[in-house]
Amino acid sequence: MELALQESGRRDEFAPDEYAFGCLSDALCKIGSVKEAAALFGEMEYRFTPGIKLFTSLLYGWFREGKLMEARHVLVQMRDAGFKPDIAVYNNLLSG
Repeated sequence: MELALQESGRRDEFAPDEYAFGCLSDALCKIGSVKEAAALFGEMEYRFTPGIKLFTSLLYGWFREGKLMEARHVLVQMRDAGFKPDIAVYNNLLSG
């Protein structure tokens, strides 16, 4: 995301926030680009505290791809960050 902003010369006009990262991550997971979403998550962790929606998006993406070990890792990260899976998390897991 930053590369696109740098190339357009608009980096100073737009500073991505947690919401922008979350929307992009969710969209990437929904189109099957979960590896890219996970990389974005890694970049975002250094700037913002990830919210439950971001964790839920990654869980959905990994389950949808059948990558259970990656999904388990995200679940552990989510719990370590102090979030407990809620009904939305379980619904996403069941539908993934």
